[in-house]
Amino acid sequence: MTSSSRTRRIAAATTVLLATLLLSSCRVDTNIGLSVKPNGSGDVTVEVLADADVVTQAPGLDTDLRLDDVRTSGWKTDGPEKREDGGMRLVLTHPFDNPVEATAILNQLNGPKGPLKAIVLARTGKDNDSTWDFTGQLAINGGTEAFIDDATRELIGAAPYAGDIRRSGQELGQAVGVTLRVSLPGDIVTTTALQEEGKLVWRIPMDGSTTEIATQTKAVDVASTVSRFFKPVLLVLLVVWVVGMVFLYTVVSGAQRRRSATGRF
Repeated sequence: MTSSSRTRRIAAATTVLLATLLLSSCRVDTNIGLSVKPNGSGDVTVEVLADADVVTQAPGLDTDLRLDDVRTSGWKTDGPEKREDGGMRLVLTHPFDNPVEATAILNQLNGPKGPLKAIVLARTGKDNDSTWDFTGQLAINGGTEAFIDDATRELIGAAPYAGDIRRSGQELGQAVGVTLRVSLPGDIVTTTALQEEGKLVWRIPMDGSTTEIATQTKAVDVASTVSRFFKPVLLVLLVVWVVGMVFLYTVVSGAQRRRSATGRF
């Protein structure tokens, strides 16, 4: 499946959710997560939370979402399932083996109008001394048009349900929320993010403004570094110890032989 097809499938799921935003009390929140391990592997997650009013307006929402092609593209799905508060939760997860794969997956999540733009995860340095850079921009351009690609817009003729949201008196930010949460190895050198519960957090603006992502962390494996430094030292000490033991054994054995020889006379 092409990147464009994957984008349309994920956008289609979002469009179904947007269709329910006809009352001012309806809200859908999307949490995009990036979790990176020290070896460069990790997971990208997309969690969609629809409140109880959304589920009331669209009681068949959990069965209307078609996720087969999303799964075929390598995404694991959890849900959609009803929550105790009457809302609905859907989680998509895609593993990656290195920063290049992570970058590609993140850039599959939306079209050119947002919310993720030119996202790049990069790693430099050695295994025991790495620098991680996470850069890009966050913005929603064109209101609900940001949630579809150009091909879908051309097919339906307009942004999905923009008129419904406008007539409800809501701003887009009241109906939809998108948050990016990132966990990188190492200590933070610089960042434009908020820090919540050990994660870097960006809340994506819905008014067309742009938020810059500029984050760098430094990961130093102290145990590995110390081990590499002391390994040759320990090897030298081992050689010295072995030579010393051989010398001591030679001296002691010689003394014993002399005492034995003296005792015979």
